[in-house]
Amino acid sequence: MGRSTRCVRGTRLSPSRFLLRRSSFRQGGFPHQLVVLSDASRALHEEEHDAWKRLVRVLSHEINNSLAPISSVAGSLEQLLPCMHVLGKLEQIIDPQRKAHA
Repeated sequence: MGRSTRCVRGTRLSPSRFLLRRSSFRQGGFPHQLVVLSDASRALHEEEHDAWKRLVRVLSHEINNSLAPISSVAGSLEQLLPCMHVLGKLEQIIDPQRKAHA
């Protein structure tokens, strides 16, 4: 008893994809072949759609992983900016005194 399965494409006018299955069997001592042609377009489209959704989800995750450290550093710098401003003022006050003693 032989079995085979193939995926075949439609024509340009009908771009569907079909699943062709063939099976051999014997009944009453005589050999027979059963051929089934089924439209697989919808199942393949849904599978492709799910694959794209998974890809987008993975890419989003990877992009967010890359942006998290940048966002963290930016937040830290934002908190440090007022301190840097005060340090700059202190340096302006202290620097002339250093030059005077040098």
